[in-house]
Formats: sequence, structure tokens, C-alpha cells
Amino acid sequence: MPNWVGQPLRFLFLLFLGTVSLIFVFLLWKTWQDTVHDYADATNALNALYAQTARDSLLAYEAELRVLGESLADMSEQELQTRGRALIERVKARNTGLAGFGLARPDGQLVLVTDFPPGTALPNLNEIPETRDSFQKALKSDHMVLGRTYFFKLFFEWVVPFRFTVRDDQGQPQWVMTSAFLLGSDAVPGTSLSLQEGQSISLVRGDGYLQSANPPEMEQWYWVFSRPMPKDHFDFIKQVAEQGRVEKWMDQIFLAVRYLPEYDLYVLTEQSLHPVYASFQSLVLPQLVAYLGLLALGYGAYRLAWATHLSSLRQRELHVERMRELALRDALTGLPNRQALRRWLDTRMSHAQGLRLTIYTCELFYLQRIREGFGYSLGEDLLRTVALQLQVFLPEGIFLARVEENRLSLVVPTDMDNLSENDLRQFFQQRFDLGGRAMHCPAAISRVHFPDDGETVEQLSQAAMIALAEARKDPYGPPGRFIPERLERGQFRLRIADRLKHALNEGALSLVYQPQVDLASRSIIGVEALLRWQDEELGTVSPADFVPVAEEMGLMHELGQYVIRKALQECSSQRAAMQGIRLAINVCADELHRVSYWQELGRSLSRKNWPAEQFELEMTERLLVQSSQLRKQTWLKPNELGVRLAIDDFGTGYSSLAYLAQIPAQLMKIDRLFIDHLLDSENYRTLVQSMIVLGQSMGMEVLAEGVETSEQLRRLQDMGCDQAQGYYIARPMSMAALVQWMEQETRWRTPAEITRSREDRELWS
Repeated sequence: MPNWVGQPLRFLFLLFLGTVSLIFVFLLWKTWQDTVHDYADATNALNALYAQTARDSLLAYEAELRVLGESLADMSEQELQTRGRALIERVKARNTGLAGFGLARPDGQLVLVTDFPPGTALPNLNEIPETRDSFQKALKSDHMVLGRTYFFKLFFEWVVPFRFTVRDDQGQPQWVMTSAFLLGSDAVPGTSLSLQEGQSISLVRGDGYLQSANPPEMEQWYWVFSRPMPKDHFDFIKQVAEQGRVEKWMDQIFLAVRYLPEYDLYVLTEQSLHPVYASFQSLVLPQLVAYLGLLALGYGAYRLAWATHLSSLRQRELHVERMRELALRDALTGLPNRQALRRWLDTRMSHAQGLRLTIYTCELFYLQRIREGFGYSLGEDLLRTVALQLQVFLPEGIFLARVEENRLSLVVPTDMDNLSENDLRQFFQQRFDLGGRAMHCPAAISRVHFPDDGETVEQLSQAAMIALAEARKDPYGPPGRFIPERLERGQFRLRIADRLKHALNEGALSLVYQPQVDLASRSIIGVEALLRWQDEELGTVSPADFVPVAEEMGLMHELGQYVIRKALQECSSQRAAMQGIRLAINVCADELHRVSYWQELGRSLSRKNWPAEQFELEMTERLLVQSSQLRKQTWLKPNELGVRLAIDDFGTGYSSLAYLAQIPAQLMKIDRLFIDHLLDSENYRTLVQSMIVLGQSMGMEVLAEGVETSEQLRRLQDMGCDQAQGYYIARPMSMAALVQWMEQETRWRTPAEITRSREDRELWS
């Protein structure tokens, strides 16, 4: 080998050797850090699980005690010996982990204990050192109070005592329920959790005494439960709980702590470092093999390099690389373009096992306004400045690309913690200097994750578009997130849009009718026409799904006219049965200012000879507020035609008194949300009563929607509600089924029956 070739190659080989060694050392350090981080995260996660389990278990026991306390609150001591004993015996039977269950007077004297017959001499809890403190604390607390773990000689068991005070209506202690968990049973929170090697969990009281431990060391129970832990240890535990992060304890243990203030308990999770060392060794071995193999490969390449033409090959590689770089670069900013980003992602996603990435998309939504107001060139200068400063701002290891005219994408490995989303938002909120002119360039930011939000570049791109749409709703808020339901929803809406026009043309839409009744006369006074769609491909499609699509497609006018024509046709075909019954349909705000809408409505009523006063248009509060901004002449149309107006879903929209005074509605419909809670909430009853009084004082009839029980109906009658509608009266049904229902219905009379009854009374009077 010529010397002029050997010297550079020797240098390159030494450089290779040093670089690979440094990389190997770095990987060792990184592997150790990752291993420690993973075990710390696992310890913290176990602590969170244990803390939540402990809280849920204790809250569940407390809830059961509250329910039991309500049953015991009014019992005398004589009743406790019979009814009370039966209750606490059942509680003891359901909870096998309880050592026993008893009731004590506020002075501490036990009056009743399970498994002890009446007349047995029972101790006073105020006179027993192990129970005195928790008993006094329970008298002052509205929560369940845990006592200090102690050895219960009567059962020859270690127990965790707890107390709960039953109070009378004035809040004074009446009885104190007392019981204890058997320390070795599953009733003690955390006992049933399965732990891995080197893990342990425990509960420590606020006074430094140990409450429970898993795994238990039964031979040492007396020593660990009979005295508090050293003060410096307990102070460290409280410090870890306040900081909220995992800490090393005694150099050999990971410690995670959470505090449960309701029960003054510290939840401890410990992880020995011995499994950490073992895991690190198993991870390092493949790296060592790879390191040695790489050294051998480099040495072989060095020995064979004399047969190659390194200079010419390097020149050709540089040329190819330059051409490739030009094809994958954005000409304006010099950043990688969309194609470069796709290749970069494809390469890493196909070769990296366990790879996790976070992709931020930043849409400079203000850029187009700058171009329109100050010129295209200034907008380009601003974009170039933003891209340049963003490259300086971002930490190393983050891939930055310009993917659209006004969009930038950042790809961040998930294990990087040196990029703050708040800092990224603030970067785009600053003013950028353009040669003496400072300009803002805010951005809407979205965030998606690989592989959680998509396993391919195409899926991630689709997820990023959906997340960006969420970000546009609040461009100055937190990054928009990908919502899978929105993707499915969007695909479903596209299928609806494809089928809806066909359904209109082919008559695939149908109507059902739900009766409305007058509560005073107990008569059927009207029906609401509801649109239904049963598609041969989509199945049953809810109006909540296809009505918004119809609005986007501009089909609401056709849909509304279809409902009017079909409802009048079906009702007119049953004129005898529908005599005196009003027909109500829903209308959208866009129709109100259409002159053609009122003209077509008038022609339809005239053509079917349907009385205008028996035709009602229902509009929601939101639509009414939108419509109230229209010309005042809009509200003259219903009066000219003689049709009725109804305010639908009242109470869930804006509930503004201003539009109630402006809009000449004859009917107010209280939303079913309030009726659902009518029987179980005094607040809702007050609201419903207020709405009834308000509507009637404004000269409107008041109808309650969603009436499903006889008790709801009775309560509405007592409140003076005029009308009702709901499943208790009748479900929505076809016209044929409606006619049959009115013929067979005995609870509600038709207008024709009321007229005949009135004529009969006049005849015989």
C-alpha cells in the first residue's frame, strides 16, 4: 500500500476507533440512565396505582359506613340490640376481612359488638390506650378515622382499627361505629396487589407509625407497628410526597410517596436496585457484542481499503448527495420539505424497534393576512425569518421541515424532555424583526404521536390534519390533539353525505309522530312530526347525524319542504282522526328569512286544507337567537299565515329574556334535561317551576318534554304545567300506529271525544 494512501487511512481508522468507543461509552451511560428512568417510572406508576386503590377502598368502606349510619341514626339502645345487631352482623358477614363490628356511645362505652350476646360486659374505648386517640379523633371528624395498628388480644390478630361517627340532624354525635381490618386479609388496601422482585408497598400514618405493609414481615410486626419510624426517615418521606417525584433512599432503593389527606396516610412504594442492575447487564451484553463486531468490521475495512478508489468514489457520493438534498429542500427557507419528512419518517419507522415520536404541526395562520396587507415578498421574508430563528431555538435532535405553504412540522423523539410546549407557543407569539419592522406571526399548533396516533406516514398525516383542526378552535391554547372518534365521525359523515341526496330523491326518509297532551283536560291536543332515516347501506341514521350534514350540503330547504309535504299529506289522509289536533314540525334558522319558505308553507297548508292555527313551527333557543338578528319583518310572517310558533329545548341554550319579549311564540317547551331530574333535585324542581311561571306570564302555553313516569306527570300537574310529551304518554309512531293508538287509548281523550261529551252534557242539562 503506498504511504500517501496509508497515512490518511490510518488516521481514519484511529478516528473510527475513538468515535465508536465514545459512542459505546455514551450508549452504556444512556442505557443505564434509561434503565434507571424506567424503573423509577414503574415505581411511580405502582405508587399511583396503590394510592388510588387505597383511596378507593377506604372511600368505599366510608360510603358503606355512611349508609349504615343513616339506618342506625334514629335507633335507641334497645333497638340496637335487635335491629341494629342484625344490620352490623350483615356488614360483618359481607366483609370477611373485618375482625368485628361494634357501636359505642359518644363517651366511649361499647354497647353492641358482633359475636357478643346482649348483656356481655364490654369495654370503654376511651379507657384503652390503643383506641383512645382514634376514638377522640372520630368524634371530631366527618370522615372515617383509622387508628394505630395494634395486636388485638381477643382475636389474637393484628388489626387496623377504624371509627366512624353517626350524627343526628343537629350534627351531634349519636353513635360511633368501630371495627378493624385483619392485617393479613385482602380488606387492607394494597394487600392483594401482586408485586415484582424488589418491590414493596406500605401505608404510614401521619404520626410516623406504620399502618400496613406488603409483603408482610410477620416475625417483625411487633417491632414495626409498636413504635414510630425515626424522625429523619419520616421527614424524608414527607419531603418526597411534597416534591411528587421518585427519590433514592439509602442509595439502594427507589422511593415514591403520595399523601392521602382524607385519612392522613402516606402511601409508600419502594423498589430495590438489585433488579435494576440485572436489567442493565442484560441490555449491555448485546451492545458489547455489537461494539466488538463493529471494531472488527472497521479493521477489516481498513485492511481492504487499498483496493478502492476512495477519492473518486467520495466525489460521486457528494454529487449524488447534493442532488438528493436539492430535491428534498424547500427553496425559500432551506428546510427539508414534505417529501424529505416522509422519507425521514419512513426510514425510522421501518427500522427502529420501540421508536416513539411526537410530531408538532405549526400553522402560521396570520401569514396570509400579512401577504394580503403588506405584499407577498414581505410575507416570504417573515416566513424565512421564522424558519431561521426556529432552527436556532430548537434543541439538537429535532427534525424541522416546511410541509405546506404556511405550515412547519417538528419531529421530536419522545424521550427528549428539553422542548417545552409552552416555550414553543411563546416562540410564535414574539415579534420578529424584518429589517426595522417588527411583526407578529402566531401559529396554531397540533400534536400527534407515533405509533399511538398512526403507524404509517399517511395515518400520521391524517391524524395531524384532524389535530390541527382542533388547534384552530383555540390557536392560542394548548396544542390540538388527535381525536380518533373525529376521524371515524368524519368518514361516517362522508358516507351520510353520499347517501342523503339519494334518500331524498328516492323517498327513503319517513316520519313518526309523538303525541302531546293537555294536562287539565287530559286530552290529546297535538303531535310532533319527527324525521327518521333507515338506509339500506348505513342502517338507522340519527337526525343528530344527518341534519348537520344536510346543513353543510345546502339541503335543509329540500329537507324542510319534504317534512312539511309528507306530514300534511299523512295527517290530511287521516283527517277524521286528526280533527282538532295540531301538527308541530321543527324548522331551521336559515329558512326563516326565505320569502319562498313562507310562500311554499302557505301553499302547502292551502293545498291540503289544513287549518293554519293547527300548524306549529318549533325552533330551538339557539336558532331563535340567530333568527332574532334578522329583519323584524321575519316575525310578521307567522302572524300573516296564522301558524303557531314554539320555543323548543328551553333552558339549555341562551335562555335570554330579550328574545322572549321580541318573538311572538305561543308555546314554550321545557327541555327533557330538567324533567329527568325533577324528582331527585330540589334545584331542578325550582327551575322547572320558574320556567312554567315565566312562560305563562309571557302569555305562552308551557309543555314539558321527556315525561317518562307517572310521578313526573303528577308533579308537573301540581306545578301548573299546561301540556306534556314523552314516553310515558306515547313513543313516536307511524301515522297508522298513531290512529290506532288514539282509538284504543283510554287515559287521554281526543278533541272529538271532548266535543261529544260537551254536547251530551248540554243535551241532558
